[in-house]
Amino acid sequence: MKLTQEQLVELISQSLPYSEQITNWDFSEEGAVRFQWRSSIYRVSKNLFVEEKESIFLKGSDITIILEALLKRVYLEKEALEIKKEVT
Repeated sequence: MKLTQEQLVELISQSLPYSEQITNWDFSEEGAVRFQWRSSIYRVSKNLFVEEKESIFLKGSDITIILEALLKRVYLEKEALEIKKEVT
């Protein structure tokens, strides 16, 4: 699965609770988006790999594992709905 930056933004906004707290979108990196959500900064790649910024480093953490699973689940649910619409 490779998503455009627009699709990533839509998926992230639809998936995260308190999405109104997503700020500081950064689209400068090709193949990923960065954003601040609540008190942390995250990077999500086009294949839905999630990392959290800590100081100058990106790291995996418990929350990034959960966010990645959530994004993938919402993505797959949306895909299933699209397939169902095409069939009917």
